[in-house]
Amino acid sequence: MSWLADLGLPAGLSSVVGLSIAMYIFKNASSAMDPSMAQWTPQFLAYAGDLIALVASQLAAAYAGVKSIEAAVSFTNGFYYTYSGASETGDYLGLWELLAVILFLTWSLSISIVGYVEGALLWQRYEAMEAAGLTVTVVEGYKYLALGCVIGMGAWISGLALGDSAGKLLGYFDAYADDTHSEAVDKDGNVDPDGTAIQYDLGFHFVTLLFSYMTISTIAVGSYVFGYMYLGQGDDAAAATS
Repeated sequence: MSWLADLGLPAGLSSVVGLSIAMYIFKNASSAMDPSMAQWTPQFLAYAGDLIALVASQLAAAYAGVKSIEAAVSFTNGFYYTYSGASETGDYLGLWELLAVILFLTWSLSISIVGYVEGALLWQRYEAMEAAGLTVTVVEGYKYLALGCVIGMGAWISGLALGDSAGKLLGYFDAYADDTHSEAVDKDGNVDPDGTAIQYDLGFHFVTLLFSYMTISTIAVGSYVFGYMYLGQGDDAAAATS
């Protein structure tokens, strides 16, 4: 939603606002076609939770993936002829960047797939209850809405954090391409052996990258685990699917 971005809102917040507006329009359109939908019925709450879990997961995957590509691909920096020839470790700078990018894109792929899986589990739960002649109560409707919000928002927050950090964590490699030939000089004027600087720098950077990656991923993993653990437990839906 470019008009929200023009107001100075972050991309992540503008996407959430866009999703809220879409749900508001959907509810009002539904109530116009069916007066019984004028209130927040349990069925609407349940399916709204499924929609939030699915859409927010895909938004998270797309946002993190696009930001990762933007951070990793450059038409001015990071070319082999720029960083090669200084040391063996430096000659593989492109490979180190590729491994980091694959790690980020694998996260996006996993979030997308797991989002579809948990959305399908929610949908199957509703269909099982309907097939068994069970009615979704108000409490269950809010429960499924809460589960959908936990799953979707957890993935979205994680995707937003990973995507926004990609500029630094992945852009580092292109920025370093001009420095592979540089080595530290001590106070006596002695220059370190070729490749010393990049070994230290890459080591420190990958520690930062991996810990950031694991911390951010924990947010999404926690939300999916929470949703899976409490999906349908303790209500009549469990009996319907057994």
